[in-house]
This record gives sequence, structure tokens and C-alpha cells, in this order.
Amino acid sequence: LYWMFCQMGFGLSEIVAATELEVIFGLTASIAGLAIFSFFLGTITSNSALLGKAQEEHRQQFRKLRRYLTYFQVDADLSERVTHFLER
Repeated sequence: LYWMFCQMGFGLSEIVAATELEVIFGLTASIAGLAIFSFFLGTITSNSALLGKAQEEHRQQFRKLRRYLTYFQVDADLSERVTHFLER
């Protein structure tokens, strides 16, 4: 396991663990670092997906608004004002 982490670049250096306790500490620190990095990467990915979904819902609502305004033949000036107001 220690060799595997060293090959991945997480523990490869000129400094070599001298005791078994140092090897265990190095492995533990590497695994903890990977777990923390994975957590942050997952959080960023999840938030990005949520943001994309929210933007799509926003666009869908404006499509519905434009369809409504067109269907009921609302005056162009009023339609523009309503749309501009809601975009803020």
C-alpha cells in the first residue's frame, strides 16, 4: 500500500520512512488528504450541477412568461417593462 501511494506521487520524496510507525503515519496522512480533496471536489461538482439546474429553471420561467404575454397579446411596451422588471 505504501509503495502504491509513492508511485502515485503522494509520498515520493528523498525522505524515506525509517520506522513502521512513520510508514503508517504517512499512509494515514495521504489517505486523509485524498479524502478531503475528494470531498471538496464532490462539493464543487454538486454545486455546479445545482447552479446549472437553477439557470435552466430560470430560462424555462421566462419562456413561459413570453408565451403568456404573446398568447394574451399584451402590449409590446408593457411586455418589455414586465420582462425587464423580472430580470433584475
